[in-house]
Amino acid sequence: MIIWLASFPRSGNTFFRVLLSHLYGIKTYSIYNDPDLERIGASETVGHQVLPRPVAELAAASEVYFVKTHEVPNDAFPAIYLVRDGRDALVSFAHYRESFYTPRHKIFLKVILRRNTFQSTLRDCIVQTRLFGGWSGNVLAWSGRLHGPTFVIRYEDLVSAPVEWVQKSLEYFNLSQMVGNENVVPSFQELHDRWPNFFRKGTVGAWKQEMPGDLQDLFWQHHDAAMRTFKYN
Repeated sequence: MIIWLASFPRSGNTFFRVLLSHLYGIKTYSIYNDPDLERIGASETVGHQVLPRPVAELAAASEVYFVKTHEVPNDAFPAIYLVRDGRDALVSFAHYRESFYTPRHKIFLKVILRRNTFQSTLRDCIVQTRLFGGWSGNVLAWSGRLHGPTFVIRYEDLVSAPVEWVQKSLEYFNLSQMVGNENVVPSFQELHDRWPNFFRKGTVGAWKQEMPGDLQDLFWQHHDAAMRTFKYN
């Protein structure tokens, strides 16, 4: 059996995996096998393991496999979906793309011409739909899907009461018989201190310092419906 750990990138998916690992000893997987976690040496802390078999085989197994995805849904497998204020998610996603996937022409602009390319990357993140359906497309597809049980968690609620929300998600799928251990969950600050580019800030409302007014207007033009659905303002 598969339970998707689904989200648009930079919406708390990895933090949720850390919680599952440290609270319950649950190892999790990713359809991408997450080479970045392997490369920076964070796999053990996250509880990440490489997929042992194809997804279709895991879905047919009697064991429960928690598998991360950022894709829009195309099946009826159960899912835990994490949603974060789109402004914070997209600012963080833009930083992530700058840190890990900067195209050669932007490297030239940044290193040779010393130009700040972050705002152009953020603009692209706001308007694009080619990656994971875009923020709104991803959020509305998962939260509104008609097939497959889906437990939705707001990132802002997860960071304020992490143990409570992990427990609620397991109870929703009748997995409350899993026994939590006494391991200490690492704080986001500890994760940031070890891997600052991957666990960058994690704070609520960081967009206020990094998204200029014109990009805020552009954001609302593209994402008004999804923001209102989750009462972000």
